[in-house]
This record gives sequence, C-alpha cells and structure tokens, in this order.
Amino acid sequence: MTRFATVSIFMLFSILSFNFQCGKDRELPAKLAEPVVIEIPLQIYPVKKTYAVDDTIWIETTLPSKMLPDVKNKTTILVDTIWLNIPFTYQVLTKQTLVPTGGFCEFINPQQLSLSISPGYYDPKYNVYWNYNAGVVQHFSFKEMGYQVKVGIRLNARGAFYIGLSGSLVNSITPGNNHNANQYVSFRFDTPDVNLDVYNDLPKLPATDPYWIGFDVKTLTEKKAFAVRVE
Repeated sequence: MTRFATVSIFMLFSILSFNFQCGKDRELPAKLAEPVVIEIPLQIYPVKKTYAVDDTIWIETTLPSKMLPDVKNKTTILVDTIWLNIPFTYQVLTKQTLVPTGGFCEFINPQQLSLSISPGYYDPKYNVYWNYNAGVVQHFSFKEMGYQVKVGIRLNARGAFYIGLSGSLVNSITPGNNHNANQYVSFRFDTPDVNLDVYNDLPKLPATDPYWIGFDVKTLTEKKAFAVRVE
C-alpha cells in the first residue's frame, strides 16, 4: 500500500467516522450493499508550474445548489440535512524528510471555518517520517456559509510536494437520524491541469530506497492530488 493511500485511509476511517441522512427528495435504505458517493469539485488556484516560498495556493468551492450528484446511481441528492469534513494533505512528493520548524505550509482560514490542523512527525516504532501538514474543515454544513469553503495553503519551504484529497463519511444534522452509514462524499480538483507534467519531470527514487514515499501517480490522473514545485 502506498504512503498516500495509507494516510488517506487513516484520515478517512480513523478520524472521519460519520453517518448519513439524505434529504426529503429521496429515501435511502438503512443498509446498502454499495455506498452512495456524493461528488464535490474543489477549485484550486493559481495553477503554476513553479511556485515561490510565501506564495499561497487557494482551495475553494461554491455550490450553487443543495442538489449534489450521486455518482454511483447517476441521480441527485438533497444535501441540506447533512454535515461533512473536507480533508486535504500537503505532503513531500519524492522522499521522506522531517517537517521543518513552522511546517511545510501554513493554512489560511479567511472564513474562520472549523479547521483542524496537524503536522507530520517521526514515528520511532516504524522508523518513518510522517512528512506532511494536514488540514480538515470539520463539521461543514450546507446550511452554513452559503455553501462556500475557502482555505489557503501558504508555502513555507522549497521542494516538491503534493496537495492530496481524501473522502469523508457524512453525518446527519438531525439528532437521532444516524442509522444510514454507507454514504460518503468524494472530492476532486475541478481543473484541467493538476501539474502531472511537473511530477513527471521530477527525479524519482527507486522503491528500494528507504526514503521512497510510495506516491501513486493515479491520484494525479484522477485529480485527487495536485503537484506543487516550490523554488
């Protein structure tokens, strides 16, 4: 399993264990064999091939409607009765390294959202550097902020990084309506260019190198990650 997948799974299942209650326009059974997947696009800008220290990359979404697509069943779901988390990770792209003082990045929160931030750390048990800064917009409700989320990532260090997205289980706003637990939201970057060419130009470590992080390029082709080169 890749490091990116490991971090994503950890964030999804260890931190974000939530349930779901849909809106009035559609009734969902208590248990489903296949999960309902709501997809939310996130804008990312400015898109550049090279960034400088102190540049800020913005992640934003503005949803014009309460109706979001269920990508499994090709229908739409009314989502004003749920809240969810929006998790993203800023991580070194090619090799393990210690997080510098102040972090690889600083999260900017102009809307004063409930934003949980965690730094990377060294795990002596496995001799692994968890070389990332993570941010999670917590308990976001579609009744709040006019369906808008805006978070900035100010770049603090030179190097090659990626901004990665993971999914989130969702929970009912209404107390007691938490019995539907097989629905979650998927995020992707809504841009034609996630800097796949930037990643392809980077020197790669072999998988046998102890500092290899195991990045899966599929996350770029699926727009679940965005490559960042800081010079």
